[in-house]
Amino acid sequence: MVSSGYKIIFFVVKLILIFFIFGFLFWQASRNNSFTELFRQRPCWEFIAFAFLFQCFSVSLTFIRWRILAVTLGLMLSFKDAFRYGFLGLALSLAPMGIFGGDAMKTYLLMRRNPELRSAALASVFVDRVVGLLAMFICATVFICLTGFVFRVEVLAGSVSNVVFLFTVVGFLGCVFMFLPVFSGNDIERLTLIIPVFGKYIIKLVRPLLVYRSNWRSVLICFLMSLPVHLSFGVSLWFLSSGIFTSLKVPSLPEHIMLYSAVNITSMIPLAAGPFEFVLAQLYPLFGVAIGVGMMVAIAFRIIAILVAAIGIIFYFTLRAELHEAKEDIEQWNDKNKNITN
Repeated sequence: MVSSGYKIIFFVVKLILIFFIFGFLFWQASRNNSFTELFRQRPCWEFIAFAFLFQCFSVSLTFIRWRILAVTLGLMLSFKDAFRYGFLGLALSLAPMGIFGGDAMKTYLLMRRNPELRSAALASVFVDRVVGLLAMFICATVFICLTGFVFRVEVLAGSVSNVVFLFTVVGFLGCVFMFLPVFSGNDIERLTLIIPVFGKYIIKLVRPLLVYRSNWRSVLICFLMSLPVHLSFGVSLWFLSSGIFTSLKVPSLPEHIMLYSAVNITSMIPLAAGPFEFVLAQLYPLFGVAIGVGMMVAIAFRIIAILVAAIGIIFYFTLRAELHEAKEDIEQWNDKNKNITN
């Protein structure tokens, strides 16, 4: 009861934060007549349709990437199931739990399909997320430099550039530690087991991760696949901006790719919506566009993402039995842990 109470409180707090962020953004937009500007526009529906298609292309690549990583660990995951689980996870990632909820569901479903390789299932989802994030950091770094954003004097521009560079360096060093033969697999296992309390649990995840060291080509292919993922999302954002605000001079295509890759670092925050919209809205004025315009483009981007994720509802009905069984497994596991604790 106590744990469920904390979950409810955490859920409510996140909802309050989301409403507060959007309330503040709408207040900012109303101050500079951005809504009036929106109603003056004549949308280009072809551009908006292209935005939807580019998002579909991007998420499809992420499902294929995950399948490659899963199969590398010997997991059974067909293309059909990769798309089924992927779309369902995408739909759940738009819930208040954020990307962690979607990743958790993908992990549970893959574990059920491969009960003898549970740690490998978790490792495939984890590495899929890490590879995607690293590609996003690098993409943001490259376009921050190409667009000259790094040389801007505004405090906000400097802060965003520094955060992106920091994450890129940390991600790169993590890959160096993981893949270069500086440490052997036995060395990494020994270092993991030194960790108090949690070491014996973490080692179950580390061992399948070490399999990727001898299959680095698969990881490299997945990394290269991730670059067009973020490029396509940036193109989608540009199509939306240009398609909605047809009479305004919006940031260029390279600037939108930079904006998406840099701002999407906020996806690491466990909120389904809010941080992405807030940061993008604050950055838009640096390009001579009203702050409310950035907010509306971000909301439109979110709506397109919801429409793409709505495909997951179709897959939900094809997976109802599997999801019900997964729920029962989780409840049994929780009851077992409570009995052990008591």
